[in-house]
Amino acid sequence: MESVEKQAYEAGVTYRKKQLVSEGNYQTLVYKLTSIIKKGSKEAFVETLLDYSKVKRKQIPSVFQEDVMNEEKTFKSSAYAFVIGLTQ
Repeated sequence: MESVEKQAYEAGVTYRKKQLVSEGNYQTLVYKLTSIIKKGSKEAFVETLLDYSKVKRKQIPSVFQEDVMNEEKTFKSSAYAFVIGLTQ
């Protein structure tokens, strides 16, 4: 089984490759997501990701829907991994 962080990283790479976020918004999105991660708010993270998505299907990476994300440490490490994938 893959680690949650690896799944989150790959989800970030997929978001970038499929251009699910408008090109000009990547830097702003990365900055906002990083600030939210520091605060530890999973809900704000997901809402911000949805707000910046080109496709408004209200779909987030499945890794952030898992129950394991209820732990703050797991959420933060996975969210940072997603942001790193997003910047690749």
